[in-house]
Amino acid sequence: MHVVYTGIAYIISFGALVYCILNKKLLAFRAMFFINLLIALPVGVDGGIVVAIVSFILSHKKQVKSFFRTIY
Repeated sequence: MHVVYTGIAYIISFGALVYCILNKKLLAFRAMFFINLLIALPVGVDGGIVVAIVSFILSHKKQVKSFFRTIY
């Protein structure tokens, strides 16, 4: 049953991540990676843990920061 809850949580967090990207909210964008890490930890999803950590690290790159600073 944990797999079902984890899948639902990932779907919800993906929707929130897309919302953060479209509205260019960098802090919330980074917070979503932390939330994804919290989702993956109890179930022990190794791939999810690695992806969350790498994504958080990559969110500090200059290209990502410049994207969030631009205005449509």
